[in-house]
Amino acid sequence: LQASLPGKLFFSLYAIAIGAAFFLVQTVLGLRPALTAEVVETAQSAQTAYGNSTLKNVDCDAVLSQLEALMKAERLYVAPELSLPMLAERLELSTYQLSELLNTRLGKGFSRYLREQRVAAAKTALCEEHSASVLSIGLCVGFTSQSNFYEAFREIEGTTPGQFRKLHAKGGNSSS
Repeated sequence: LQASLPGKLFFSLYAIAIGAAFFLVQTVLGLRPALTAEVVETAQSAQTAYGNSTLKNVDCDAVLSQLEALMKAERLYVAPELSLPMLAERLELSTYQLSELLNTRLGKGFSRYLREQRVAAAKTALCEEHSASVLSIGLCVGFTSQSNFYEAFREIEGTTPGQFRKLHAKGGNSSS
C-alpha cells in the first residue's frame, strides 16, 4: 500500500489509523472500565488452565453444588466485601482452585460470577419490590455504588435496572 500512495498521504493515513485505534481503545475502556481486570483475570485463568490443574483431588460437582447453595440460601453475594479468598475459604479451597473451577466449569471469572449473582437478585427485587428505589435494590444485593450497579446490570441484561423494571411491570413477569 505504501508503494501505491504518495509518501505524505500514506503517512497521514497511517497516523490517522493509529489515532483511531487509540480512540477506539479509550472509548471501549470508558464504556467498560472493568474490561482491563477481566482481561487480566482471563489471561491468568488461561495460564492456569494450560498448566497443571489444581483440581485433581477436588469433587468439582460437589463444590459447585455447595457454591450454589451458599449463594441461594445464605446470599453471600450481598456482602459488598465478598472476595475470591473469602469464598474459597468457605468452600475449603485455595483461591487458585476456586478461580480455576469458576473458569473451567462455569466459563467465567470470580468478578463476573459475582456480578451475575447480584444482578439476578436485583432482577427479582425489581419485579417484586415496587416501592423500593432502584438504587436501594442495587445496594441491598451487594453493589457498592449506583454506577457499579448500573454498569453491571447493563452489561449482563443489556438494559438499565429502571428500564428492566418498567418493561416487566407492564409485561407481567420476567422470562430471564
